[in-house]
Amino acid sequence: GDVISAREMKEEVIEPHDVLNLSPRQFLMHSYHGAFFGRTEDVSPLMLKVELPNIKEEKEIQHV
Repeated sequence: GDVISAREMKEEVIEPHDVLNLSPRQFLMHSYHGAFFGRTEDVSPLMLKVELPNIKEEKEIQHV
């Protein structure tokens, strides 16, 4: 009779040089649907000032 055989073949989808040679803002996404290269848009720098609360002072006030 006929014989059907199957085997898994290991194939490099993403080569190391593909990742190492990415330019700024370029990215590589690998999913079940395949490997995709992309590039993010230019954006202005985010200027954000974060003021953290002084936890030590708040604890002292609560214990008084």
